[in-house]
Amino acid sequence: MQTSEVGVAGKDEEAVGRDLMLALARKAAVGDMSGAIAHELASVMQSLYGAFAAIDAALTEEQRADEDVADAVEDVQYACNHVVGLYRALRSLLHGDATVGHPVDLDAVVRKALSVCSGVARGCSELRYEPPNAEALVDGNRVLLQQVVVSLVRCSISDRSRGIPVDVSIAVAEDRVELRVAGDSHQLPESLRQLSDFDGLNGADDQEGADFDLACAGYILGSAGATLELTDGALVASLGRVRDA
Repeated sequence: MQTSEVGVAGKDEEAVGRDLMLALARKAAVGDMSGAIAHELASVMQSLYGAFAAIDAALTEEQRADEDVADAVEDVQYACNHVVGLYRALRSLLHGDATVGHPVDLDAVVRKALSVCSGVARGCSELRYEPPNAEALVDGNRVLLQQVVVSLVRCSISDRSRGIPVDVSIAVAEDRVELRVAGDSHQLPESLRQLSDFDGLNGADDQEGADFDLACAGYILGSAGATLELTDGALVASLGRVRDA
């Protein structure tokens, strides 16, 4: 009897050991992947700033006076600054200090995110926004939250043949703020996956597209104590409400 119990215990420990090794491998793979993303962002950031500086230097005073040109320059400059902010936030996330809660105005974050998505949506889907009827301060990192909203909207944008609008709304409750993004449900996966599922160990995993984007968004929200769900064909993020800034 004693030998049998020891044998069973040995098998259980072996199974636990295998599970632990797999979990560690997944965490390492996700960490390596995040580091690679940060490196790629740094390269893109340098290229963006180089191209922007060249274009900005070539503009004449007459061109700068054109309202459309001025708006385009402002948009590009904002996009460059957003990439820088995202890069810094991602590096901080890798070191575990990017999700420290700060009061963030979710309404302002959503408006900026929709501005970022407007070019992608043009000719595909109309972006419609219903702002909150009360102050929507939430816990989080502004840059990361904006990237989350961009991901949710981009994953809901229809292709040209469907033309389904994307409706974004914010609802403020007693202790939570709910962000809802509803668009073309055919663009969304059947269910949301965790980032750890994309461990790089399975060559069949596709680390591009809505599945991976939403897994990253869910991971960022989860790190800040928020949640992301797929409900009735809509993406719903529930975040902690901050009452006083």
